Amino acid sequence: PCLFQKVGKGVVFGRNIALRHPHKIVLGTNCIIDDNVVLDAKGEKNEGLRLDGNVYIGRNTILSCKEGSISIGEYTNISANCSLLSETEITLGRYCFLAGHCYLVAGGNHSFDDVSRPIMFQPSVSKGGIRVGDDVWLGAGVIVLDGAAIGQGTVVGAGAVVTGSLPGYAVAVGSPARVIRDRRDKK
Repeated sequence: PCLFQKVGKGVVFGRNIALRHPHKIVLGTNCIIDDNVVLDAKGEKNEGLRLDGNVYIGRNTILSCKEGSISIGEYTNISANCSLLSETEITLGRYCFLAGHCYLVAGGNHSFDDVSRPIMFQPSVSKGGIRVGDDVWLGAGVIVLDGAAIGQGTVVGAGAVVTGSLPGYAVAVGSPARVIRDRRDKK
């Protein structure tokens, strides 16, 4: 705990956790960090990683900042084998659930207009990060790309690819994800 910026009471650490730049990581009360998790808060100007109270990070999950920030709200559960990669900002609300193998990437896009230079040497392009509201469920294998915003209470079906905005209380599926119904509509 003395390595971190702040650690709340009751935090549980699994085995084989990789910590990078832990002085930029805040862990709230009763967080659980399962086995083989990577917590990487690298960057000079970013805020790093912030996990509010009662957050669960499943085994083999990677939370990685590359000059970006990641903020996870209370009682959010990130299942096994997920990757959250931020060059800008990823914000998850409270009571969210990410099923296994979800992939969220904020930033990480490159311009590729100059065919005389390798793509990796062309400028990075940002669409503003990722914002996920409270009480959102992302099914297994969901991909959320830079610039996406998912409203409160939304459910995204397994394997969907979220590229833009989804309204609150929607059920969305497909690639790209499209809304198929409103959860508030009673049948």
